[in-house]
Amino acid sequence: MKFAVPVWLFGSALALVVALALIVGGVLLSRSVKRFGDEALVRGLLTANPSGRRTLKGVLLVLAVALSFIALAQPQYGRGTRLIPATNLDVVIVLDYSKSMYAKDIAPSRILRESPRWGGSSRICRARASRPSPSLANRWRSH
Repeated sequence: MKFAVPVWLFGSALALVVALALIVGGVLLSRSVKRFGDEALVRGLLTANPSGRRTLKGVLLVLAVALSFIALAQPQYGRGTRLIPATNLDVVIVLDYSKSMYAKDIAPSRILRESPRWGGSSRICRARASRPSPSLANRWRSH
């Protein structure tokens, strides 16, 4: 496997620094609990034991930092590059034909204003707005 920008892989060492900081924070937390008072009594004051969740969040944070730097390095596989010509390019133009498009905030209506831009006529627009296609009607009923 190759990397487009392998310099970013050195940033993965930051994940080790984050892991070390989390471990040191955990050790300092347990020392502070011991300094505060009897450890069993202090643990009894807590409503829950957050150590499992804290550990999971720490592991996920270290993984996220490491994988972010690996992603920045842009891993690549295969040999070389090849140009693949684009064929059968599909373009879909979507225009909302719901009844809200007949609002009078834009004169004469939103549908009538947009239809000449796409080569439609007002008669076609009105017919489509009042009668949805069967495939769309069936799709709406199934959900």
